[in-house]
Order: sequence, then C-alpha cells, then structure tokens
Amino acid sequence: MISPVIRKDRASFIDCRGFPGFCRSLAGDGRARRQAFAGWRQKGSVKPLKFPHCRPFYPARRRCSFMQVDNLFDATSALIVVGGTIAATVMRCGLRDTRTAIASLGGLFGKRFDASRARSELAGHVREMQTHGVIRTAPHHFGDAEFDEATDALIGTRSIGALQAAHVAHKRRRVVRNRRAVRTFNQAADLSPVFGLAGTLVSLSQLPGGAEGAGDFTTAISMAVLTTLYGLLLGNIVFAPLARVVARVGAKEERERQKVLDWLEGQLVSALPAHARPAAMEKAVASIAARGSRA
Repeated sequence: MISPVIRKDRASFIDCRGFPGFCRSLAGDGRARRQAFAGWRQKGSVKPLKFPHCRPFYPARRRCSFMQVDNLFDATSALIVVGGTIAATVMRCGLRDTRTAIASLGGLFGKRFDASRARSELAGHVREMQTHGVIRTAPHHFGDAEFDEATDALIGTRSIGALQAAHVAHKRRRVVRNRRAVRTFNQAADLSPVFGLAGTLVSLSQLPGGAEGAGDFTTAISMAVLTTLYGLLLGNIVFAPLARVVARVGAKEERERQKVLDWLEGQLVSALPAHARPAAMEKAVASIAARGSRA
C-alpha cells in the first residue's frame, strides 16, 4: 500500500507515472496544494491508493558537514612542514646527534634493560665467587656490555673500585647519548611550528591577483591552514613527547642498573680480600658479623 508522496522538484510533485490527470489536479501554488490535500485527508475523501506505477520517494541521507577527514590531508603541505623540519634539524644538530636520536627511537620499541634478568644471570656467578673466591672464578658473560666488563674488571683487580669505575664509564656514555637524543627531538619540536608558518607564507604567496581565480584562492587558503596545523601537531604531539619519553626511559634504566650494581656489591663484599673492601662496606661486614656472633 503506497500513498502519493509530495515531492518538491521541477518535473512533478508526485512521482506517479501513468496518472497525469491526478498530478495536474494538484498543480498550482505549493502552500495551497498542501492545505487542500490536508483538508481532503481530514474529510476522508482521499484514501491511500495502490498505484502500480508509483515509486516512493526517499530523501537522500544528509552528509555530515561537521568535519570531512579528506580535507585534512595535503601532500604538499606535509612535504613543506615535515621535510623542512627534518632538514633543518639535521643541519642544526648534525648527523651524529641525528643518528643518536634515531637509535634511541629504535630502542624505545626494542629490547630494554631487564633488571630481574640481569640479577638472575649474575646470581650464579656471585654464588661461585662466594664459594670459590674471586681469584678462582672464571668470567661469565650474558650479553650486557656494562656488567660483563664490570665483572671482568672485578675478577682481574679483585677490587670493588674497578667494578664501580666500569659502571661509571658506561653510565657516562649512556647519559651523553641520551642528552643528545633529547636535544635533537627538542630542536625538531621547536622548528616544526616555524616551518608551519613558512608553509603558510608560501601558500599565501600563491593567491591569485584577479577575480577569476576563485578556486585557486580557496586552495591557497586551505594550504595555509593545513601547514599551520601540521606544524603545531608535529611539534607538540610528535617531537616534544618523544623527547620526554626518551628522557624518562633513560632515567628509569639508570635507576634499575644502579639497583643491580648495589645488590652485586653487597653480595661480593664478603668474597673480596680485606684490603680490597671499601671502608663503608668493611664496617657493614663487621657489624653483620658482630650481630651474628651475639645471636
């Protein structure tokens, strides 16, 4: 059962093929036609009819005009902002710092330092030193350059000072690399809005001079807005957070390594000769021995 549907277009007001007389009876002013049709329906003179040639009219779904994602992507604007930012960062920081920043970025997604694994790998080595002594213990490497070198220095010199010196040397190199990476990302974060402004100026320089280039005018304004947007997003959502992430990950790794080193020193102090023990550790060992004798 299909009722006639009034439609506003230039061809006809009712899509009823084969019933031109009925369509002509509703011709005239639109408001008067609707009022008359409503009056006929109230009186019961107009009833839903079954028209075999009628096609129901469904209005097209409205397209969301709040935001069109396709308009947020422009290759030229991205090339100006991203390419200019990377080129300026490389020229300002140098290739060495840039490679360090890329390596630190890869380290965020790679295998990080695991304190529990390092402690478990060192536990057997420490037990052997406590049982047989430092001199008769063979070096044991498990893949961590700092602790491999530190234990080698400890066995070679039989001194806690050599262990601490190896740790300090590796820590200094890690801190320097981390600072270079953070500085590089901060430079990129500062330069991104600058190239967003540069892209805006480039796009505004392409504005047409006459009234015949309305399309070119719209394109230039759109490019100006997008380059500014890309510069702000690239600096504040990409490079600045990356700098903070690299700094936090580096600080966390140093804390974990220091905990493992403190644990290693506490375990090995009893296996070292008396002259190789630091004064503070010697006092700690003496106090522990005194408490054990009193017990």
